[in-house]
Amino acid sequence: MTQRTRSLPVTALTACILGLVLCPTPYLLAARSELSLAAFATLVPPFVLSVGILLLRFLGKPSSETTGGVAMRLLELASWTVVVSFLLFISQVRLLRGIERWGVACTFFLSASLVCLPLVWVRHTALEQRLTRLPRVVIVSALCAVLVLSGLMLFAYLTTPTRFI
Repeated sequence: MTQRTRSLPVTALTACILGLVLCPTPYLLAARSELSLAAFATLVPPFVLSVGILLLRFLGKPSSETTGGVAMRLLELASWTVVVSFLLFISQVRLLRGIERWGVACTFFLSASLVCLPLVWVRHTALEQRLTRLPRVVIVSALCAVLVLSGLMLFAYLTTPTRFI
């Protein structure tokens, strides 16, 4: 086996994490006409800044990754908080409820992860290097849990009839 074959779960989990970072972007593009200019101007800059910070941190070269100590970890945590908060807020803009809301989010998440997979496969990233430090069992378990839960939610969304108000 080659080194790339052995790291397939790490590569896939890296793509899933990057997919989670990019998941709110389609929502933003779809909801721009439904948000007021003030709301758009208030929500978008922190989201774009947070995504930029996370992408710079995760897509850097593995050798150039610096942990940066507590300040960089706090900045990364704050960026994750903004991205997840933005996702939770923006997913309600179209008045989706329950299974529809989670189904659309899983659709965007899985699509973004699929788009990120070739990028991560071709280029080693700092995030991939960070994930290789974890035990293989943890990586495979996390990858299976994320993909199975997202896939089941997507399946439930696609097979549930649409409700009208």
